[in-house]
Amino acid sequence: MKATIYRGPGCVEIAEKPIPQTASGEVLLQIRRVGICGTDLLIFQGGMPERAKPGRILGHEMVAVIAGPENSAGFQPGTRVVVEPTVACGHCQACRSGFTHVCENLRFLGIDADGALQEFWSVPADRLHAIPATIQDDHAALIEPLAVAVHDVRLAAIQPGETVAVIGGGPIGLMIALLARRAGARVILLEMNAHRLTFAHGLGFQVGDVSLIDSRELIRDFTQGAGANVVFEVSGSAGAARLMTALAAVRGRLIAVGIQGRETSIDLFQIFYRELSLHGVRAYTREDFQEAIRLIASGEIDLAGFISRRFPMVEVQSALKLALSGAPVIKALIDFTLSNET
Repeated sequence: MKATIYRGPGCVEIAEKPIPQTASGEVLLQIRRVGICGTDLLIFQGGMPERAKPGRILGHEMVAVIAGPENSAGFQPGTRVVVEPTVACGHCQACRSGFTHVCENLRFLGIDADGALQEFWSVPADRLHAIPATIQDDHAALIEPLAVAVHDVRLAAIQPGETVAVIGGGPIGLMIALLARRAGARVILLEMNAHRLTFAHGLGFQVGDVSLIDSRELIRDFTQGAGANVVFEVSGSAGAARLMTALAAVRGRLIAVGIQGRETSIDLFQIFYRELSLHGVRAYTREDFQEAIRLIASGEIDLAGFISRRFPMVEVQSALKLALSGAPVIKALIDFTLSNET
């Protein structure tokens, strides 16, 4: 089978590998789609060297079909599934408290262990979610990032009529905006990429180009001077982390979603002075994953326009470079049903 191997910053290659053998409790999957996400891009640029080392197979936003063995943990061959790619130890204090998604020894498939960018993948059966026939493969590959957004918005405890500012208009930022609006909030999205701004505006959101305007003035105008009740920082940029406190209302909630690659300064005086709450978020719970599946299956969240480009597996490097280029792309998918002829 073909697998995509990360060789170091800026380089992945396609290599031949044996089809994985399934250990006890594992299921063999045949991959159909894999989404390129911000974490993949961070790794591709060399941003997670202690976890994703050369030789790793990346990818965790995916959809697949069960390839075997027969009746593994109740899953029959041919069943379409997505993988919840977190593996908890089950023994640490976080796990014993019921917070397995922030396990002290959490292993993330596609980062700490091999992921989905291979034709066949062996994973623990307890990480699988069956998906209904009403969800297309393209949209099923977006279940994992939507689960992130579900978790983030749930922890923000948004109330109808509140104002929400989302900093960062990538796929997860856009999903957060959609879910916040569904919760009854007035939402404004801040971004500097012109295509993402246009896309968000087409979804009906007020938007602001953070590279051209004073975001604090924009938020003051949007909220009649009060500031945003909730600020989601989704971009992972140091500047956006510093901006969070300036945008929030008195007793506002700051939700840190984006991965900060290094230590970043924030205005702690504003957190003290206006009694702001700062909440970090990581991954999702199983219930968040199930809710993401329900939202897509029911049509309550329409992600059809998110898919910008599809690439065959042999063009993973091109897909990664395109996503980093600032080109007009919301989500690039690796489509394993496309020809892999080089």
